[in-house]
Amino acid sequence: MSHLNSQWTLPGPSSTYHVVWWYAEAAKDTSRHVPMGTVQSLLRKWLVSCRLTLRSIDEALGGAPVGSATRLERAWDVEQLGNRIAEALRSGRMVVVGELPADASRSSTGGASHESRTPGKPKAVTVMVVDEAGNLVPDARYRLKTGSSLREGAVNSQGQARESNVDLDKLEITLLK
Repeated sequence: MSHLNSQWTLPGPSSTYHVVWWYAEAAKDTSRHVPMGTVQSLLRKWLVSCRLTLRSIDEALGGAPVGSATRLERAWDVEQLGNRIAEALRSGRMVVVGELPADASRSSTGGASHESRTPGKPKAVTVMVVDEAGNLVPDARYRLKTGSSLREGAVNSQGQARESNVDLDKLEITLLK
């Protein structure tokens, strides 16, 4: 099963939260990112009340399929599950965002517009290259086109690169061989 366009909904104290891949349209609006301290607190609660959803996220990250753990494995697996998801969030592979706009929640491939994004205003972005399983690919080369600017770069050994002065409304990234 492909999880490349998946998003997962989890409860919060006053609204719902969504766990999305770093490249999802919902993740592009950084003003909606939930602070990591809040996420860590919520993750502890979700490990108790939403374990099946977290197992689905873990499966998307390359973990064991949902429902495959034995009773003996389940006892120690909860801590490991939390650690794997926390690492995916800390590394930026996945992002927790606040409530999605109505058009974003209907489309798994994005297409939402975000009022908080200022068209034409340069931003800094993190370029991440992932394979079909969602794993970061180290040292991959890319070409970034934004408006009339064209530049090439490569992600680091962790599969990430930082680019600044990027117009998100005119952004194109192409992988190079």
